[in-house]
Amino acid sequence: MRARGFMPGSDTKAPPPKIPRIFDRNPELKKRVEAYLSKIPQAKKEEDMRKFEKFVAGEMTWAEIKGYPKTLLKELARMAYLKFKIGDFKLAESLFKGLSIIDHTNWYYRAVLGAVYQKQKLHEQAIEEYNIALSLNDKEITSLTNRGECFLHLKNYIEARKDFEAALQLDPEGKNAWGKRARVLLKKLIEEGHGEGLEE
Repeated sequence: MRARGFMPGSDTKAPPPKIPRIFDRNPELKKRVEAYLSKIPQAKKEEDMRKFEKFVAGEMTWAEIKGYPKTLLKELARMAYLKFKIGDFKLAESLFKGLSIIDHTNWYYRAVLGAVYQKQKLHEQAIEEYNIALSLNDKEITSLTNRGECFLHLKNYIEARKDFEAALQLDPEGKNAWGKRARVLLKKLIEEGHGEGLEE
């Protein structure tokens, strides 16, 4: 006779899902997660933990985890951009920050968040956002030109010139509005004598 608990189909509890090591840094938070997991079905626990591990690894966005439809995100982004255009920078900042968390893979949210900071003359913060946008899309000419202009305001002429020249490489025929702006700013930088010592 088999011992109870080892028979197929018995009510033996499955082992709890492994909690990612990231929670080891915060024991209090780890306890809360464990308490939460103890109240939900095993299959749901395992599915949630798989999703969370993918999120931590950067393989899944928060929007995908929560099942937010893309149309909703587009509408929020449209609303945030309208707020930016009318000068409501604080609300635009808040909305684009939220969107950046919900979908950390979207370069557009970071690019516009950079523009929001730039309009407020927060050039260092703007550069940080443009850096992220360009790490997600290195051919994003708007962020290159805008970041170059931020460097120009900070009198970092070497980095400014690098960005303007990179923007020109993306617009060799001079048809893009941001490429044209980069040309104007690069010309101004050189005419004002800040091109000395830089490679031509």
